[in-house]
Amino acid sequence: MNNGSTWKIWDLHVHTPHSALNNQFGDPDSEATWENYVSRLEAATQDYGVAAVGVTDYFTIEGYTRLLQYKAQGRLQETFLFPNIEFRLDTVVY
Repeated sequence: MNNGSTWKIWDLHVHTPHSALNNQFGDPDSEATWENYVSRLEAATQDYGVAAVGVTDYFTIEGYTRLLQYKAQGRLQETFLFPNIEFRLDTVVY
């Protein structure tokens, strides 16, 4: 039987503690920072029904790879994660 389309909520732009230009979370080298970040991300995805998260950092996927380590430990199991790199330019070329 065909049920038709299933709509899911995706958040395509979520920064991590590795976002040097937008770090609102604390020391990216601190385990406590990451534990707090992952706990808050788990709660937010559950509270709002977010099925997928674009893990965003500037010029790197370090935050994404760090979250994959948590996922391997059984965290964020209901959330699809994918890397999202944000670039900033200081020169505009026309």
